[in-house]
Formats: sequence, C-alpha cells, structure tokens
Amino acid sequence: MIMGNIGRAYECWLGSDGVQNHSVHEAYGKWFQEIVLTFDSPLMRIAGQELADGIEELMGFRPRMSLKPIRNNCITLCRIGDDALGSECNEKELGQVGAEGFMIKSQDKGDLQGIRIVGRTDRGLLYGVFCLLRLLKLREDLTDLYLVDNPTNPL
Repeated sequence: MIMGNIGRAYECWLGSDGVQNHSVHEAYGKWFQEIVLTFDSPLMRIAGQELADGIEELMGFRPRMSLKPIRNNCITLCRIGDDALGSECNEKELGQVGAEGFMIKSQDKGDLQGIRIVGRTDRGLLYGVFCLLRLLKLREDLTDLYLVDNPTNPL
C-alpha cells in the first residue's frame, strides 16, 4: 500500500466521521494520551502504530508512544508473562486467553487506571488492537471493559 493512501484505508473500515459527540470524545480522550509498548518487536511496533493511526483518525489527535508510562491513564500493550503486566490481571482471566487470543481490560480505580491489551503472542496483541479500534468506532463504553477473544484465522 502506498503511504499516502493510509488515511483512505482507515476511512474504509473506520469511517471518516471521527468521534463528534463531546462527552464520548472526552471519555475516550482520557484513555488515549499515551500508548505504552512493554517490549520491542516488529509486530509490537506495528500494533502500536496501527493503534496510534486509528486513534488519530477517530479522535483527531495522535497519542504519544513510549516504552514506559509517563502518566497513569494510558493504553498498555503487553504479552502474558511480561513483568509490566502488573497485578490487575489475574491468573483466571489470563488462562482464558488462547494461543492467538487477547484480553482487553480497562480500570478506572485508584492507581490502576488505563486500558490493557494483553496477548499471549504479538499476533494476539494485533488482534486486540483492531478489536479496540472497532469498539471505538462503535462508540462503546470502555468503563469496566473486560473482553477476551480467541481468533482462529491466521494473519
């Protein structure tokens, strides 16, 4: 794909109307100021880039990308077994994530604020990123979001 056509490609599946509702934009905006990549791999960088591109298309601003969180409210991409996963995801929840699966979990309580996209593999993370972007396009409520999916189609 030619780089100049990326915006048009996002228009095809995300649409071009963005998030216009002020209260939805404000609610989403608190989560999307920063994307934290907890490890470095080619597919992780692609997942982070896709998420940043999609948020920019829908929200009108581009989140910062970092390897360590600068603020508490952020989107963190991590794999099961990463030290950065933290205590907000328990073993029972993580046990539901299959070989190419992912979990998306949001928390807005105390020190545990933000959205975690957790994959068993890098591919699972990429699936999770696209799922979150779809939820944004549908203007779903992200408060107390807990979603596990185990796609079976190869990328």
